[in-house]
Amino acid sequence: MSRPDLSGTTVGGHFALKKRLGSGHFGDVYLCDNTMMAHISALKVVPIDPANSNAPELEAQLLNLSHHAHIVAVRSAAVWEDSAGHKYLLIEMEYVPGGSLEDVIKKEIPLGELVSLMKNVLFGLDHAHPRVVHRDVKPANILLGGGGQLSDFGIAMVVATGASVSNLQYVLNRAPECFPPTPTYDVSTDIFAAGLTLFRALNLIANWKATLLTAFGSPGGVLSRMQAGTLVDGLGFHPRVPKRLQKVVKTACAKQPSKRYPTAAAFRDALEGLKIARDWRRIAPDTWECLYNGSSEQLIITSKGTTWEVDYRRNGRRKTASHRTGLSQSDALKYVYQLIAETTLWA
Repeated sequence: MSRPDLSGTTVGGHFALKKRLGSGHFGDVYLCDNTMMAHISALKVVPIDPANSNAPELEAQLLNLSHHAHIVAVRSAAVWEDSAGHKYLLIEMEYVPGGSLEDVIKKEIPLGELVSLMKNVLFGLDHAHPRVVHRDVKPANILLGGGGQLSDFGIAMVVATGASVSNLQYVLNRAPECFPPTPTYDVSTDIFAAGLTLFRALNLIANWKATLLTAFGSPGGVLSRMQAGTLVDGLGFHPRVPKRLQKVVKTACAKQPSKRYPTAAAFRDALEGLKIARDWRRIAPDTWECLYNGSSEQLIITSKGTTWEVDYRRNGRRKTASHRTGLSQSDALKYVYQLIAETTLWA
């Protein structure tokens, strides 16, 4: 449902909304001027379901989350009622410039950088889990600033009571057990969503919904796959992703909660065990580079008339064993990604 843009208005008495930064399924985020405290913040404005009166309880829980390096600091939380009698949860957060993981997925973020980002987010998620289940872990809610920060607890659930601002959830990141007739949300569902988030970023899937519809044919086909827990297997992995990293993601996204990592810390430990040898970065459409043991390495695709060749160079010198010629353009790209998958991790 579309919501009016509140930019240029003041809500909650002292939040002057300057511009809308983003609009999600459950609320909008604004850059705002807190006129009472004289600072700039990001304000999440979440409509409250009239049948749900748990917002004040969640406010206190949100404030308890504010002291972690990898959770966007929550400065305040309050319920605001507009002139028409509609209630909203106002979550004031620190403003973190730099965008979100969703913004950079299509830019082929290096694998090592991505793994590091997710490890930090899992630190934050583990900090939250004794009290709150996030329920909305996805690329748009992972900010790049500070090495990776988990944001937007607008539909979070209090673990002790099951209370939440909304009974809604972002459908396309749901774990199989989150579907009716007896939907369940707990630590394990966040583990699944974090795994699916990592999968999307590894696979460079910028438009998740369109990709799912293309792969599975219809909304019903997508939901069937989600409920069966076969999204990851059905889509497969991008050829740049090492097998051991694929295995970590598959564990996080296992259909049965008992087969997933039991905690965010355990998920993080699994990523920690993947030691990055080469963090390949695409610096041009036909060139990737990294540092390895103090040496500069490059993978270069070059056109040779009607065919293409791939060079693997270290400090400018060709590694003959990895050189390939007479390739089609698509096969040259596949071979580069094969080399990246084979060399990213230490053996």
